[in-house]
Amino acid sequence: MGQGLSTAHHAITDFDGFFAVEFPAIARAAWFVVLDVEVAKEIAQEAFCRALERWDRISGYDKPGAWVRTVAIRLAVRTRDKRRRETILTEVTSGESRRTGVDADLEGMALDNADLEAALRTLPRQQRAALVLRYLCDLDIDELAAAMGCKPSTARVHLHRGRQALGQMLGASDDVAR
Repeated sequence: MGQGLSTAHHAITDFDGFFAVEFPAIARAAWFVVLDVEVAKEIAQEAFCRALERWDRISGYDKPGAWVRTVAIRLAVRTRDKRRRETILTEVTSGESRRTGVDADLEGMALDNADLEAALRTLPRQQRAALVLRYLCDLDIDELAAAMGCKPSTARVHLHRGRQALGQMLGASDDVAR
């Protein structure tokens, strides 16, 4: 009986260390999709809760952080869609527009370039997610596709269209936007 408690405590300690190391990067990836610090933190926390529920299996993965990031990105994309619908409904019914800011408690969350941040806000969610996963999370095309739940060819299309759109908005060609 004492042995089981020790093993369970050891697993939680490993998870705690994993959480401490991975949380900032997962929250940052979620932020680039939802563009709201508090929502990004909630999404990251939810993804880690799901990981904890499956920790016996996930802890054996080569890259357990990739699993959590995939869950977080999928949650972020769903959340962004839901918030967009809610915002439209709010604007239509009250004539107001709600905009969230970036607070400083997650270091490095705000983009240095306000034009780039504004351009990212206008992209469709899938294009924004593809760009974030590729260039900010350093995922290759296969990892990006897995995180987005699509085929690599579809991920390439989202990435290409996102680069094109950013290039047009920022006055650069697709080659420069790469």
